[in-house]
Amino acid sequence: MPRGLTTDIAALQRRIAELTEENRRLRSATANRRKLTASEVKSIRVLHRTGRFTQRHIADIYAVNPATVSRIVRDLYWPQPRASAATGG
Repeated sequence: MPRGLTTDIAALQRRIAELTEENRRLRSATANRRKLTASEVKSIRVLHRTGRFTQRHIADIYAVNPATVSRIVRDLYWPQPRASAATGG
């Protein structure tokens, strides 16, 4: 194998190792995301229902992404139990 090609392959292998390590580090960083309690989720819904706070403001209060607040108030995250016809609810 020509020397230049061997050098290029070695450089590519080093770069792959660097990127693999960077990817591992970045993926582990998501483990530090803010976790909301059931009480906080309930409070978020109450604040939203008042109409006095924007979703962005609520997100700032709870240090979460505005998309998280949006998903909570739309019952995509932490869905509220639905009353069933069988229980008369």
